[in-house]
Amino acid sequence: MKHKTKLLVLVLTLIFLTLSFSSCTEKYDPIPYKNFTNYFETPYFECIILGDYVHVLGLTKYGMQLEEVVIPTWGPSDKSSVIGYYPGRILEYNFNKGNALKYFISDRTQFSEISNLINANVMLFSAFPDASKVRQYLALSGNVYVPEIAFNEYLTYFPSMQHPANVSFLYNYGSAPNKGYYWIDNLDDGQTIKTMPPSPLRTGYVFAGWYSDSTLKTKWDATAPKTYDTLNIYAKWIKL
Repeated sequence: MKHKTKLLVLVLTLIFLTLSFSSCTEKYDPIPYKNFTNYFETPYFECIILGDYVHVLGLTKYGMQLEEVVIPTWGPSDKSSVIGYYPGRILEYNFNKGNALKYFISDRTQFSEISNLINANVMLFSAFPDASKVRQYLALSGNVYVPEIAFNEYLTYFPSMQHPANVSFLYNYGSAPNKGYYWIDNLDDGQTIKTMPPSPLRTGYVFAGWYSDSTLKTKWDATAPKTYDTLNIYAKWIKL
């Protein structure tokens, strides 16, 4: 009888522990982000708005078909982008990166701790590496290309990760933001640019095209294959 009682107590204890563990596991299951009231979609991205930030959580079925992805931003003085979402243990959403070969990321974009761009070719526009974002940058863990002017500074923080981009689109005026870098890309010789940057903005001026020299004598041919080690492309501006 004593043995049966002990066996019964053991079985009941195991059942209790199993139910407790199951309930704890369920407690921390992520809520499907599509159920959030502040969830929205663009043609290519799945997003949620949190305060002053838009968290880009993944790609739609159309975004999944892209070979190159430009992470969106929302205006110069509007909400900034964050890739992924990690507010705590209960809610964490890794960026669903799809199968794209290349990602373009503005200097205004931030990274969550689970950005999930592993093994991707990432064009990181920012010319100001931030030591406080070491973990976020390391979360990329892929081939990360940065503006050539900032390459040595990036090496200070991430010696095994970064590469200087060999194609640079430059604002081409003295007080330009981001040390003059608007957009970067990286191409092998003979390749052509697949993803053109959107037209840059400058207060009091109209953008008038891209040129292959800083004196703006030769208009840049976007269909021409890259033939130089580095390619700098300069913006032309017309004053209003």
